[in-house]
Amino acid sequence: MKKIKNMSRVELAAYIQDALQAEGIPVVLSGGSAVSFYSGNKYISKDLDLINTGFARRSKIKSVMGNLGFAEKGNQTLVKSGGKRKGI
Repeated sequence: MKKIKNMSRVELAAYIQDALQAEGIPVVLSGGSAVSFYSGNKYISKDLDLINTGFARRSKIKSVMGNLGFAEKGNQTLVKSGGKRKGI
């Protein structure tokens, strides 16, 4: 398994989606990254927008994301990277 910081956006999206799906939380990729993947990177986005299509509780999503090493700060989800937090 690659470290999160070494994953491509496609790999990271799949990694997060798999983890959420395993906990019964269906999500769909939306926004700029969906356009980027669809257009063959003619449009570049540096974030991942995942839509909670199953209306799972925020606390459940937060727990799964926490288990993956992500933390929430304000309205952004961040990942620890070498002791520093940086947005994805």
